[in-house]
Amino acid sequence: MEITRFDFELPDELIAQTPVDVRDQSRLMVIDRKTRTFSHHRFSELPRFLPRAAVLFRNNASVLPARLRARRPSGGAVECLLLTPTDQPAEWWCLVRPGRKLPVGSRFSQPDFWS
Repeated sequence: MEITRFDFELPDELIAQTPVDVRDQSRLMVIDRKTRTFSHHRFSELPRFLPRAAVLFRNNASVLPARLRARRPSGGAVECLLLTPTDQPAEWWCLVRPGRKLPVGSRFSQPDFWS
């Protein structure tokens, strides 16, 4: 599967920056696969959309807000999202864009980082 299928532009005003005061009042989009329609609801309404035997799992992962924008020696743009540090000093697991064009061990730099 091409991960580029998941790339899309999302206007900043549609990105939640802080949670709502009453958490169960956060927005919920429901997609009906049978009718190929969607509707907007509140998270407090979730139980009415789940089958009786549904099991929910809570994702307690958090995203470290560390995104680096840099240049390859060729001049091409690189974006690196730092996920978690490894056991080695100054080494991180990360997501890199463009992933295919940046082989393991590639170097890139942020020329304006210290200015």
